[in-house]
Amino acid sequence: MRNRSEMGPDFLPGGMSIKASKLYITAGILSILFCVAVFFFLQAYNRYDVNHEKKEALTVRFKVLTQQKREAERKVRILSKLNDFVHRARSLGLEQSGWDVYEVYINEPVTFLEMEQLLNQCTNSPAYYFKPVSFHAKTVGGAKSEITAGAEKKDMAEKRTAPIVSAGPQGAQTGDILLTLKGAFVVRR
Repeated sequence: MRNRSEMGPDFLPGGMSIKASKLYITAGILSILFCVAVFFFLQAYNRYDVNHEKKEALTVRFKVLTQQKREAERKVRILSKLNDFVHRARSLGLEQSGWDVYEVYINEPVTFLEMEQLLNQCTNSPAYYFKPVSFHAKTVGGAKSEITAGAEKKDMAEKRTAPIVSAGPQGAQTGDILLTLKGAFVVRR
């Protein structure tokens, strides 16, 4: 081996030149810096990704809350109108406790005159209201074909109802109209 004095001042012990060793040191430092930069870049990218997902979630939540706010405002407007209506109704004396309800159910044959009287009674006035649920009127009597008359007799036999007497030459009799009326009278106390 050569001696250090023989190699000159530019060589290190072990036969390596100082220039070559500086290049290795620089390459090592640069590779370490590159690794550190990659590490920090990946951390920053992960934080960006997480924050981007948080931003999307917050945007969706903001939209939902905005929609809920609009819905709540709409409900407040509806409740305000409802409260105004209830206030006005109470001021006019239209509270439920101030009214009585009388149920009506008629299912029987009546004359034309009785039908007219019933319909006249089912009108509204300041003291009472009629709340209809169902109404059905069917005329009975007159000339019918044999097929229709036979079918009606069969229906009557099945229902076991009282025979209906139709109008004759003397005027309206019991059973001119088969009336079914269901409802309620709402009367102010």
